[in-house]
Amino acid sequence: MKVKLFLLLLLVSLVLSGCFIFKNRAPIISLTSPVSEGEEIAPKTLLTFKWVVEDFEQDALNVSFVLEKDGVEIFSETSKSEATVVIEDEGHYVAKVIADDGKNESIKEVSFKATNLKRELYNSSSGIVYIDHNDLFLETEGNIYVRFYKQYVSETDEATYERLRLNLLDEDEDGVFDAWEELPGNRSDLQNWISIPATSNYYSTDWQFYRFIYYEDKIDLVYLGVSGPYANYTLTMDFANVGFDLNVQYARYFDNDLLVAHDAAYKDFTLRERYDSDEIPLFKLETPETPVATGDTFTVVVKGENIPDFAKLYDTRYMQLTLWHGEGVTLENVEFGNFMEGYKDISGFNSNEETVALYKGFITGEDETEAVSETFATLTFRVNEDFTGESVEFALAYEGWWDGYSDYVDLPNPIFKDSENKALDGFRVDHASKLVEIGIAE
Repeated sequence: MKVKLFLLLLLVSLVLSGCFIFKNRAPIISLTSPVSEGEEIAPKTLLTFKWVVEDFEQDALNVSFVLEKDGVEIFSETSKSEATVVIEDEGHYVAKVIADDGKNESIKEVSFKATNLKRELYNSSSGIVYIDHNDLFLETEGNIYVRFYKQYVSETDEATYERLRLNLLDEDEDGVFDAWEELPGNRSDLQNWISIPATSNYYSTDWQFYRFIYYEDKIDLVYLGVSGPYANYTLTMDFANVGFDLNVQYARYFDNDLLVAHDAAYKDFTLRERYDSDEIPLFKLETPETPVATGDTFTVVVKGENIPDFAKLYDTRYMQLTLWHGEGVTLENVEFGNFMEGYKDISGFNSNEETVALYKGFITGEDETEAVSETFATLTFRVNEDFTGESVEFALAYEGWWDGYSDYVDLPNPIFKDSENKALDGFRVDHASKLVEIGIAE
C-alpha cells in the first residue's frame, strides 16, 4: 500500500512539474531587421522587417508590428511575418514586434535613428564606407553585369602590384552572397559575371538602379524610386554579407553598353581608415562557452584587440566602458591588468544591479611589472541560487536614448580622451550581446 501511495505521489509530482516546465512559456521572436541596433540611416528610406514567431501554447496567437518615432507610436499593423515602413524624417525610431498568445507577451525591438547628416555622408565616397554612384546609373536599361577585382603586392624584391579576379559565392544558398573566391589575374575564363536588374517594381513603385554601398562586412544594392507611391525614396537590398578589406585597392567593372560608351564602366575604390583590416582596435566580450550551474561563479572578459598600440599612437589617457547584464547574477569581483606598456594604469569600477562602469587612466610613471595583456578587465559573477532562467545576457552598453541613462550607474556609452582631454575616435566596440547558458555545468 505504501509503495502504491509513493508511486501515486511521484506521478502527481511529475505531472505538476511538467506543467511548470512546459506551460506558460512566452513566444520566441526571431527578427530580421534591415537596420542594426543603433544604426544611423538617411531620411526617406524604405525598410522591410521580417520575423518568425515560435509559440508553445495552443491558444490563438496575436502578432503585431509597431514603429515609434521619438517615443510616439506612428505606425502599427497586425501581421504574421513582415511589415514595410517608410522613414520620412529625422528622429529616433524603435521598431517592435509584439507576440501575445493570451497568457504571455514577448517583444523584440531594434532602435535606430535617421539624420540628414547621414544623407550628406551618402553623397560622399570616402572613409570606411564607399558610395559607388554615377548619374548614368539612372539611365541604364536591361541588366547590368558586374565583376570585382583586388590589387595586391606580389612577394618579390621589387614589390610590384598585381591584380586578382574575384568571384562572389552564395555558399549557404540563401540568395545573398557570403564569400569571396580569389582567382589569378590571367584566368578570366573562371570569373563569373553577376547580373543586376537595372529596373524593378516593388510596392507598386518603379525602381531604378542607383548605387552600390561598400562596407568592410557587406555590400548593399540601392535603388531609387522613379514613379509610384515611393518616387524619390530609396530601397536598399542585401547584395553580399562580405565586404572589402581596409586600405586595399579594389575595382569593379560594369558590362553595360551605356556605361562603357561613357567610360563609366570601370572604377577603382578603397575603404580607408587609419588601420588595416587585421589591425582594427576592437573592444569585445568573451563569455563562457559551456553552461554554468546556479550558485557557481564564472568570468566575463573585456578584451581590447589591437587597442594598446592604437591608443599609444593617439596619446590616449582615459577609457570608459560600461557592461550591461541581465538579472539573475551578482558581481563578485573586477580585476584589471597591465593594459598599456610604458604607462602606469589607474583602474576602477562602479556598479549597480545590472551595469558595471569600467574606468582606466594612463599616467606617466613606473609601469606595472606584470606582462602587458589585451585584457581590459575581468569580471567575476555568481549565478544566484534562486535563478530559474535558461541564460543571462551580457553586452558592452550603448544607450541611444538620453532618458535611459538613469538605468546605468554612470554614462553608458564608451568614452576615450587624449592627453589634452579631447575626445578620440577610431576605436571600435562590439555592442552585440552574448548569452551565458545556465544549467548543469560540465
